[in-house]
Amino acid sequence: MTMLAPSHEDRLTVLDLLGDPGRAHVLSDEIAAALVAADREGTASGGVDHLSTVARNAVYGQVAAAAQRLLDFDVTDALIEGWLKYRALADAGRRTLGSPAREVVELASHRVTSTYTPVIEVSVDDVPVGRVEFQLDLVFQVIGCAAIVAAGDLVAVEGGDVKVTGTLSVRGKALVTKQKQFDSHLIVNLRRPVHLTPRGP
Repeated sequence: MTMLAPSHEDRLTVLDLLGDPGRAHVLSDEIAAALVAADREGTASGGVDHLSTVARNAVYGQVAAAAQRLLDFDVTDALIEGWLKYRALADAGRRTLGSPAREVVELASHRVTSTYTPVIEVSVDDVPVGRVEFQLDLVFQVIGCAAIVAAGDLVAVEGGDVKVTGTLSVRGKALVTKQKQFDSHLIVNLRRPVHLTPRGP
């Protein structure tokens, strides 16, 4: 497990989590190698079974590069999406809406999970031949954090750590799994308040 900070502009992406900061191409190579291995096991054909081994490997290299681009999104969004279902935060949002009061909500150690299923369409000579369906699982273990709520919004997260585990799979086979730990104020760097209560139009 590694403790580190986001690599650019305090923004943590799935690429930062699954790969090495500044070496995104390494992750693409890892995914391509895993797809080739899955192909040998018959779990990642993507409709390219009729191609030669060399051609299939080339296709998987392109699929891996496309998958890497799809992973360039903010991990924080997934965590906040989970917190929007956290009852204590919703209650604090309702109490502070239209009030000058601020509340501190203790986020007891808990887990937030998110699953995404990006799909890469595969074409050979501009002819669609199939698709590769990925599954990305993110698990956040939140330890000793406190949320600051004001005017119905989540405005800051202080203290504690967040351990993040990311797994990229295809057809049930894990291609890449990484776990890293962050200071909460680094991973949850709120660039704008997050509404905890419904607002009018």
